[in-house]
Amino acid sequence: MASCACDITQKRSISTKQNPSHPEPPRGLILSPTDASFSPTARSLEYAEPIPSPPLNEVYDSDAARTVAQRPDLFRIVTPINVDWFEELLTDHPNQPFVQSVCQSLHQGFWPWADTSDESYPSINDNSTHTCSKSDNQKQFIEDQICEEIRLGCVSESLGTKLYPGMYSVPMHTVPKPNSDKLRLVVDHTAGDYSLNSMIDRDAIKGTKLDGLQSLGASYVQI
Repeated sequence: MASCACDITQKRSISTKQNPSHPEPPRGLILSPTDASFSPTARSLEYAEPIPSPPLNEVYDSDAARTVAQRPDLFRIVTPINVDWFEELLTDHPNQPFVQSVCQSLHQGFWPWADTSDESYPSINDNSTHTCSKSDNQKQFIEDQICEEIRLGCVSESLGTKLYPGMYSVPMHTVPKPNSDKLRLVVDHTAGDYSLNSMIDRDAIKGTKLDGLQSLGASYVQI
């Protein structure tokens, strides 16, 4: 009897698995006109703190500041946003200090909440070798992705194999996409000694509320 019950349970388990030809909607994504349509992100920005500017030790006397001054071509600020028009649209936003900090960052560049005052960190750090071996296919994929990012203006042109003072490099590798033979690019800001993420206090960046598909879908239903 126990064996029979086990067999029935296994058959039920198999029969309830999702049929690829008739996928079921993911849990939480069945929308209704009665769902709340407000954006959690927009609501949280009404009381968010202003985005930080670079600390004074970085602006006036640092290797990074001198490198930016010497090679401004490597640090162009590129955005598809019309910042002046964006700012005008937000003139009645209840959190003007936050709005002004965002618009200033869009003009001048964003600071990633990093604390660079620790003098034990080197001026130049090459972490690019802190990665695994790659196949020819993976190498070609990474090269193609970099070329595409350069074409879009998201990444600067190559500066050669030598880093300038104030520069850190990070390891890059690939992982396979789920249920596919295609690859996804990974730029690891955490691996290795003196990683970029190690300069950022987690408490300084936690608490941001992001919109999910549920809130986005509910907004579309309301429209």
